[in-house]
Formats: sequence, structure tokens, C-alpha cells
Amino acid sequence: MSVPALHELHAGLEALDGAIDADDLSGAGDIMSAYDRQLRQYIEQTGQDAPLAGLRQLLGMQNALLSRMRDRQEALGDELRRDRRAVRASQAYAQVGVSL
Repeated sequence: MSVPALHELHAGLEALDGAIDADDLSGAGDIMSAYDRQLRQYIEQTGQDAPLAGLRQLLGMQNALLSRMRDRQEALGDELRRDRRAVRASQAYAQVGVSL
């Protein structure tokens, strides 16, 4: 098995970014798993010879993606809470209408 190159790791993060943009959670999970395997393999194979600047750049990209994922998760949670409130309100109105 060949060692993934740094540009392949960057491509993996870009693919993950695209999956997040498309709300493709299943695809994002698959991409993240593949990226993790490639990154671990890269670190194991290159060890201390890994370019520090390249790894810092990957870390910056990872942190930016994690921040976006957290923001997206919060937005989805807010949307879900609004939907639940709307359903409860609708049910309450329906019960009041039936009892009159």
C-alpha cells in the first residue's frame, strides 16, 4: 500500500467540505473515515520526516471544517426545536378546538 501524499490528504478534506455543503451526512462520514485512515498511514510512514508546514495547514483545514460542522449541527438543532414547538402548538390548538 502506497503512502498517501499531502495533496491527497488536502483533497480528502476538500471532499469532506463538499459533502458538508451538500448536507450529505452519510458521504461525509465515509469521507471522514477514509481521511482518518490516510492521515494515520501518512504519519506512520513519514514519521519525523513529515513536513511540519504541510501538517499545520491540514490542521488548520480540519479545525475550520470542525467549526463549520459545529455551526451546522447547532443550526439543525435549532430547526428541530422550532419544528417540535410548532407541532406542540398545533396539537394544543387542535385539542382546544375539539373540546369547544
